[in-house]
Amino acid sequence: MSKSKLITLVIAIVLVVGMLVMFYGETIFTSQTAEGPGPDPSLNEVEYSCQPGDFPFENDHLPAVLICIAGYGVIVTELYPEYAPITVANFIDLVDRGFYDGLTLHRIMEGFMMQGGCPYGQGIGNSGEFITGEFAANGHNNPIHHERGVLSMARQGHDMNSASSQFFIIDGEAWWLDNEFAGFGRVIYGMEVVDRITANSNPIDNNGTIRPEEQPVISEMRVWNRP
Repeated sequence: MSKSKLITLVIAIVLVVGMLVMFYGETIFTSQTAEGPGPDPSLNEVEYSCQPGDFPFENDHLPAVLICIAGYGVIVTELYPEYAPITVANFIDLVDRGFYDGLTLHRIMEGFMMQGGCPYGQGIGNSGEFITGEFAANGHNNPIHHERGVLSMARQGHDMNSASSQFFIIDGEAWWLDNEFAGFGRVIYGMEVVDRITANSNPIDNNGTIRPEEQPVISEMRVWNRP
């Protein structure tokens, strides 16, 4: 083979390799950006310990609840009975009864919220008991704004006193929910867990519905601080 043909062949190989690297490199980057970081397989339901870790809790006069998501981590929330006493009492009672253990997050919308607490994983279930909606539109003074990290209660349609077991955590800003839904707590540790969950979600519609097999599992919820 002549020297000129050899040079031409080498150049052609370099160009082909370069194109392949550019194509597959871009595909991998796009996939990771779209789907976000997934769950850690080492944190499964069997091995996972529902502990907050080395976290200083300064507001020991407030109740705190751990929300432990299998494969993702621990979310520490503090609750505000001063503003939503009925809601907080109901939530703590369900946690103490183990109602949430093994349930899922069935509705997730990145930049908005993630919702769980339905025993059917479809957004249609409840605990069998309903509570008064503690928000302004229902005659209750509740100043909690639905901003990033706020824990609030879901309810059925226009029935203001239909909250039961389903709760949601705000992942962005949702001011339009103010005065219409009962905010009753806030994430004080573990928002990065919320971010991983919402970034890894794959809703099948504009309502944030997650396929049953893809719903993150609440491995355990327990009261961490009880004043």
